[in-house]
Amino acid sequence: MTTILRSQRGVNTMSLLLGVGMMAALAAFSMKQMQQDGGGVQAINRANDVACKTQRSQLKRDLVVFQFDHPSNPPTIEAMEKSGIEIPVCPEEGYYEIAGADVDCSIHSYEAWDEEEDS
Repeated sequence: MTTILRSQRGVNTMSLLLGVGMMAALAAFSMKQMQQDGGGVQAINRANDVACKTQRSQLKRDLVVFQFDHPSNPPTIEAMEKSGIEIPVCPEEGYYEIAGADVDCSIHSYEAWDEEEDS
């Protein structure tokens, strides 16, 4: 006959309450951080930066496909769009341009470069 140890019976009520309490504390802390010193604005700006970076990464992959499919055409955003590749829009209405093997944004790419030069 096998015995069941107390730790093998599953989750008890106290551990559930502890987990819910920890999640509530973390949510309260994040809300407090967002309300202080324009944290909400910083969070929105950071989300826009990440969204733009993700879209530029996708465009970079599409650029490789375009160059493979059209080796004689110089890669431009307009040429990629004419070939049927969907060009996303920057969240802050910047425009994308191809620079060598990279895709730059008129807003987000240059802001990152300016921050690196300042430091």
